[in-house]
Amino acid sequence: MVRREALKKLLLLLVGLCCFIFLFRYYKKAKSKKNVYNTALLQEKEAYLAALAETVIPHSDSPGASAAEVHLFIIHRLQYCTPAQEVDAFMEGLNDLEDHCHKNYGGSFLKCTVREREQALTYFEEKAFTPGTLLFKIRNKLFGRTFIDLLKSLVIWGYCTSALGAKEGLVYDDIPVKYVACTPMRPGQRSWATK
Repeated sequence: MVRREALKKLLLLLVGLCCFIFLFRYYKKAKSKKNVYNTALLQEKEAYLAALAETVIPHSDSPGASAAEVHLFIIHRLQYCTPAQEVDAFMEGLNDLEDHCHKNYGGSFLKCTVREREQALTYFEEKAFTPGTLLFKIRNKLFGRTFIDLLKSLVIWGYCTSALGAKEGLVYDDIPVKYVACTPMRPGQRSWATK
């Protein structure tokens, strides 16, 4: 009987502690930063965003993200179509990435090698919550999506919807002759651009 009560109290303490941490972070963020970042700053970081996009989708036998001008898509989406909370998280993530690169690689993200850029983005991906968990859903509801989640989704979306990405990065049929519901893919074939 005593053990049950102790476990109940311990569980209640852990739930209370988790709630306190989330509410404290939410309060601190809401109080200190109310849309601090101006989206006009994104225009100044055009080369920075191009390097980030190229790191996510590099140039290979198909064109990379910078050739498809995905960075311009990211700027447009963040300026006109993204909630202020997520823009703040994205801009804060850019600053954190720059600080991480200065601290660990001794220079700006733009001056890092390709391997160092990949390591820096991998660090931020491992630092973020794993999707599908309850904590991930609560965090997204309170604070918006994480920097790396926003970056990857915007880069992939921008690349797949660009003309260069759809025609050269993916398989695109300009004028489909007939509709085939289930088409087997050949070995080494790229994904279809159309759904």
